[in-house]
Amino acid sequence: MNANRYSPYPQDQNDFHNNNNFHNNNNTQSTHGRSRQDSYGSTNNEGGSGSEGGAPRKNTHWPGPFASRERACRTLFVRNISYDSSEEQIRQLFSKFGELKRLFGLIERRGMCFITYYDARHAETAKNEMQGYEIGGRPVDVHYSLPKEDEEGADLNNGTLFVTVRGVNGEDVINEQLKQLFSRYGEVKDVRDCKGSPSQKFVEYFDIRDASKAMTESEGLPYLGGILDVKYAFSSKKQNNNNNN
Repeated sequence: MNANRYSPYPQDQNDFHNNNNFHNNNNTQSTHGRSRQDSYGSTNNEGGSGSEGGAPRKNTHWPGPFASRERACRTLFVRNISYDSSEEQIRQLFSKFGELKRLFGLIERRGMCFITYYDARHAETAKNEMQGYEIGGRPVDVHYSLPKEDEEGADLNNGTLFVTVRGVNGEDVINEQLKQLFSRYGEVKDVRDCKGSPSQKFVEYFDIRDASKAMTESEGLPYLGGILDVKYAFSSKKQNNNNNN
């Protein structure tokens, strides 16, 4: 994998982007054959494949330590996974909430994995439903995982398009009308103004596949007597640099 391209997953076992604090000094699992215990007091003796009968159960009293410090996205960082759990078991559990784009597992080595959904709503539901869910006798800890802002390609996973209507009076570009236009490609979450530029808007989709389709099919279309110029939206830092060029 090219380390210069964005991935919400670590390039090696020591690179967890913005998630370093989620596991350092908080998730200790001993070698196989011994009892494991984490900082939340959950102890699991080796030999059990899960809760009673192997079925996971929800621990509704375990909120997780970083819930107030995150921002919603499509990739989840799941930690505190029993080393006995298989990647396929985790995939099946999280696939119940929506189609997965990718699962990157470090379960056997680190007891954690990264899961990306196509649809942001599916990630939100999975996070809420799986937080504290017991698998292999351990309540998993689920958080949003964010890429570094300066990574190339990081915005391809955010489902937001930067739309410029060229050759028109910017005051004629109405958010609600633009939302109706782009809704033909999928459900639009929001249309937002670009500060200081009324002819430019941010169009955000719930599903990144819809955003990709919209960008491909709407580029160059006539609109309000002008032409649509559609690209993936950059992070705020990149967008400012792009506008200055």
